[in-house]
Amino acid sequence: MKVSTRNLVINIPFFSGLILNVIVIKIFSKTVISPFSILLLYLIPGLVLYFFIDKFINLRLSKFLKLVYTTISFGSLFTISLLLINLNFQESTNSKTIKTKILKKGYTTKGNRPTADVEVDGIIKGFVFQRQENIDNYSSLELKLYDGVIGWKIIKAIELKK
Repeated sequence: MKVSTRNLVINIPFFSGLILNVIVIKIFSKTVISPFSILLLYLIPGLVLYFFIDKFINLRLSKFLKLVYTTISFGSLFTISLLLINLNFQESTNSKTIKTKILKKGYTTKGNRPTADVEVDGIIKGFVFQRQENIDNYSSLELKLYDGVIGWKIIKAIELKK
């Protein structure tokens, strides 16, 4: 099977973007940012580069697949870059601890780990707890938050409260 350089140049950004999505999900769980904002972080570079790739690079794909390609390849790279900058370059070392009421309790379908949904700065955030404990005995979460350099809050610690 002969692999051309052109195929490698096209496939490496796409599969790298797929792998970066796993890291985006991990960092998203530690950041207070709305899912709509994450969607925009993916789509804006994807749309901008879609027109560039459509005009200058001859990809033998339909328009929809070109949009998917640019969104996954370059949107995920842009999103992970901003999330890592926000996470690693904290604006200050001052933390703020907030106590927020649990809005919804449940369990994951795989593994039966307890979950809790809370509202943080107007954004509904879901948390999955690793330990097997009865979440029904708790009514709130205490979150330790730091300000990131971009302005999105970073969750450093989560504690169940009765």
